[in-house]
Amino acid sequence: MITRTQNLDAEKPHGIFHNLFDIVVVLKGLNGLVEIASGATLLSIKAGTILEWVLWLTESEMLQDPHDYLATSLQKWALNFGHDAQVFAGLYIVTHGVIKLVLAMLLYTERPWVFPLSLLLFTALVAFSLHHLVNHWSWPLTCFIAFDAFTIGVIAKEWRTVGKVK
Repeated sequence: MITRTQNLDAEKPHGIFHNLFDIVVVLKGLNGLVEIASGATLLSIKAGTILEWVLWLTESEMLQDPHDYLATSLQKWALNFGHDAQVFAGLYIVTHGVIKLVLAMLLYTERPWVFPLSLLLFTALVAFSLHHLVNHWSWPLTCFIAFDAFTIGVIAKEWRTVGKVK
């Protein structure tokens, strides 16, 4: 006799690609948690603290080589990272993290309506990030965009697979 659990397991996709989907969903959830914590931390520290940290971190390098590219770039960035930029970055990172965490939790359920919603929201996040990237180049943001684009591809593939199984 086949039980309901065995029947549901038979309907779920299996294989390497599904395992990749599970890994990406877990990574997105963890990434969301890290972003929430990072954004909250950024919002909670007083303005000017980041500049103080960067100056402290680069002090010895600047004494050795006043023209060090990395140290001077970090200092220049920190000087331009004012209160408004800090608040924007904090809110952006928290919002991005909440969206990722909620989508990861929903994707884990593999309900059919979650896939198009996730694709829409991740695409919106990528579009917003690309717009920001065009105006303010950033390697870390470029990496996040690449991972989000990869995630969109994995979600689309899983959605096609889940749609065929049901």
